Amino acid sequence: VGLVLATEGGVNVLYAADQPRGRVIKFNTATGAVIAAYGKQGNANGDFNSPYGLARDLATGDLYVAERGNHRISRITSSGTFVMAWGALGTGAGQFTEPVGVAVDAAGDVYVTDHANHRVQKFRVAQTGGTWAATHLASWGAQGSGNGQFNLPYGITADAAGNLWVADGFNGRVQRFNTSGVYQSTLGSAGTAPGQFVITTWVGLH
Repeated sequence: VGLVLATEGGVNVLYAADQPRGRVIKFNTATGAVIAAYGKQGNANGDFNSPYGLARDLATGDLYVAERGNHRISRITSSGTFVMAWGALGTGAGQFTEPVGVAVDAAGDVYVTDHANHRVQKFRVAQTGGTWAATHLASWGAQGSGNGQFNLPYGITADAAGNLWVADGFNGRVQRFNTSGVYQSTLGSAGTAPGQFVITTWVGLH
């Protein structure tokens, strides 16, 4: 489902979330060869339940995996070693109901589209005294079709200018926010004409 491109040791690689099998597969983009596969369907550390969105931390090369079925975000290294996970089923701060999209900004902060809670959550991930933790910084959004509201949001991505782009699923649009969650603009609307969408699922930048 989710994809991440990266260059590691001069090799261009693609990470892909293999959702039905609960794993992340790493490919050599030049040859198509599988370099490695990480995890299996499950809820143990390092396994995944319905992995959807992927994002890469630019400073470390670690990957974040949005686990829709485990209602959590996992972090693994580029070689598949489990680093940390956070979240549980619920509606409180730091909890998720089917997290689908995940993004990392230039500062290393992590954003999650909390799909069935119709919101985006922001976290700061850091290691203190050898222990990794994700601190909840903010949440925004509620179910609806107004500016800053969502109807089952899916993918999210961050650009270099400090914008967040959210695929607002069943509202058939993409919304842009700053990293504090302040609404900026909307692209598209629900429909089938050019520039309209039926269900916006993923969003990417070139």
